[in-house]
Amino acid sequence: MYYAVIVGKTPGIYETKEEALREIEGVPHGCCRKFRTREEAAQFFVSREAQMLRDSLAGRRYYAVARGTVPGIYTDRTEAMEMVTGFSGARLRAFPTYEQARQFLLSEGIEDEKSRVEIREGGAAPEAPKNPETEKITGIIEGRGVFHAWTDGSFAPGKKTCGYGVVLEGDGTCFEISGTVQEGRKDSLGAEIAAALRAVKEAKLHGAVVLVLHYDCAALAENEELRAFCREQAPDLTVILVKVRAHGTDKNNARADALAVAAIKRENVWQ
Repeated sequence: MYYAVIVGKTPGIYETKEEALREIEGVPHGCCRKFRTREEAAQFFVSREAQMLRDSLAGRRYYAVARGTVPGIYTDRTEAMEMVTGFSGARLRAFPTYEQARQFLLSEGIEDEKSRVEIREGGAAPEAPKNPETEKITGIIEGRGVFHAWTDGSFAPGKKTCGYGVVLEGDGTCFEISGTVQEGRKDSLGAEIAAALRAVKEAKLHGAVVLVLHYDCAALAENEELRAFCREQAPDLTVILVKVRAHGTDKNNARADALAVAAIKRENVWQ
């Protein structure tokens, strides 16, 4: 069984009930659902239904500006008000879900509205409209512009060397990437961070709009370096974190681990 934590400490996909319960323990309105396969859990995690559930539990509001300086959907009330203040015939309505706000704009004849919806770090992006420039959709788990990455790190204490491995799939292509940590912390977590950062960089380089990052190090989800890098270096990339079991049955995770170990061996040969 797989568990989709919709509202919790670190929303994402978990393989055991115990992990999922720990994520929602003590969290107001904590919520998770059980699925038979990882694919079903992942699809629900980024679905419209899950987003509406998050919105409802969090009391979130979406502001639809049908007529204003820049029509669109906003999550910041102050910004939305700025769009209608002083605008003749302004029209603004608030809704509890993104989909309701989007449908309202469509009913007003606005089909290519500009989205101002905030992206949640470490979670799913709200269901987004098509971007007229790229014709990509960011609210789905599969499709054009959606990449999946499996990352892992390896640390050799005696040699003070860290290696990382990445398996990246998307748009019909697959890449295997490995290397050693040249700067920053050189320990087990440092190797995991290096793998995740490389995955984000490569996904961005290859035109990804959404990156589903499969990782096995629990500490990675709360790492500020990764979060800051995504905010500053890849603001247009939606990153969804999916926890997998270390040394489990995930073949791509095992391959990423092998790539990380191989990177250390190559480094030792070169030295």
